[in-house]
Amino acid sequence: MTIMNELYYQLRDWDATSIKKTVVVPNEYKWGKPTLTDLSLIPKLYKWFCENHKSGGFKNKADETSHRQAFILIIVSEYSPATLFDNKRMKKGLRMEIFNLFSLAAPCSISNDLKDAIDQFSLRKEFYEKALLLIKELDKYLTLEGLKEKTNTEEQ
Repeated sequence: MTIMNELYYQLRDWDATSIKKTVVVPNEYKWGKPTLTDLSLIPKLYKWFCENHKSGGFKNKADETSHRQAFILIIVSEYSPATLFDNKRMKKGLRMEIFNLFSLAAPCSISNDLKDAIDQFSLRKEFYEKALLLIKELDKYLTLEGLKEKTNTEEQ
């Protein structure tokens, strides 16, 4: 099981107090380490995401909000995973890079979409399963393309 899968299983069963004490704090370093650091890859990853979105089982691209939220959740999990479980700020430049892909009113929309995506991930089994499927597919894609950064868990 990958680190991101572990993180998502824990987020899904989120109980703020017990998770923080038993799971998040001991694993914060492991989960907080980004898989990707090169922000210039985001447009390429969005293209991949759009091509694989239907195979991930989401309704379709017409549901732009769900589509955008799923992409944001997946990208933040790769670039700034600590943001998902510890309310840490996104990596510098990440919000703007994502914002540049979409026609939104303001960059703060990205943070709002992320919050909503985390809620959907926690509450909607369909969204959760499809997001996990896309994360697994993205992991395969990154590995095949040689884009995956070396992390501490891979070095051990």
